[in-house]
Amino acid sequence: MSEPVPSPSDRKKNRLLWVDAVKGGGILLVLIAHTNLAKAGENPYPDLILQCLTYFMACYMPLFFVISGYTFKDKPGILRRRAVQLLLPYAKWALLYYALFLATSIFRGEIYPLYWCRMLAGSIYSRIDLFTSGAGHSLQLFPKGCEPLWFLTCLFCSYALYLPIHRAGPRMRAALVAAYTGATLLVHHSPILFPWSLDTAFAGALFIYGGHLLAASQILNRLSAKSLLCAAVILPIYVWAVKSNGGSGGMYCREFGRLGWYAPVVFIVMGICGSYLWCIFCQILEKLRIVRLLSAIGEHTLLLLCSHMFIYLIVSMLAAACFSMWPTMQKLAPFVFIIQLFAALSFAFLWSRIKKRIAHKASAG
Repeated sequence: MSEPVPSPSDRKKNRLLWVDAVKGGGILLVLIAHTNLAKAGENPYPDLILQCLTYFMACYMPLFFVISGYTFKDKPGILRRRAVQLLLPYAKWALLYYALFLATSIFRGEIYPLYWCRMLAGSIYSRIDLFTSGAGHSLQLFPKGCEPLWFLTCLFCSYALYLPIHRAGPRMRAALVAAYTGATLLVHHSPILFPWSLDTAFAGALFIYGGHLLAASQILNRLSAKSLLCAAVILPIYVWAVKSNGGSGGMYCREFGRLGWYAPVVFIVMGICGSYLWCIFCQILEKLRIVRLLSAIGEHTLLLLCSHMFIYLIVSMLAAACFSMWPTMQKLAPFVFIIQLFAALSFAFLWSRIKKRIAHKASAG
């Protein structure tokens, strides 16, 4: 006898506000970081904001893997469901961005079939470039706007690598963790970026495992003196890791830090420690009852991830047009990121509301 399917309202009741808030905080940091990829005008993005948020932003990519491990449930057909949740949106958005790239190229009269094929191959390869930034080569593979989509294929590969750890016995699990750590160390110095971020997925699987261990320990079940004491112990470790190794802004191109061979290990420690601190921070916000906005943003993480660069580019083009018409407005260029953030969030909330209304009318009809 099959289990009853929970209604959307029941599923919403079972959601943990602080878990959604962690996702919301993470995607906000992604949005802030990516405003620098879509500048408007000649003035540079004000780095002061990123400098002030260094320690908040250092683990914003590992955070998503860790929280995925925290909420992970091993059920039959889990990889198939993850493929629907991650790869299907990837295919849709990659196709949309590629279509926009083709349309823009044709409109500009840039008829380069080989370049078009390279962009298509890059969309299938799911990497921004074929080489790491330190390799001395550059080969753009993604159409403009596609950059954040690497995360979807990487997360799927990380799930696929994590499943053997989750299902193994203690000895085999320890061997797999050691093997994945070794693989991360080995690929760290390779100049070639693997398809679907398979190289990064070893670290991703370890982060998912770290999130699962946090769930198994039950230390985050509720905010307590014990969980706060652990946060106090972890905080100096996290600060040291960030200060000595740097943040995780380049995880997508396998830049795990600046400590050479030790960088990936310190990076993994930093990601798990920082994710724990973010969880505690959001639990404190939940106690203060000011967590709902972050939680609402967290419910739209996937849409924000896929759409924000498109919105950013539109805002940047409009701002650049305004600056060319009114040069005196050029001094406002560093603050266009505020409009970009607001536009991306507004689009996600509006689009979700439209989808809900369409679904409601369809069910009513």
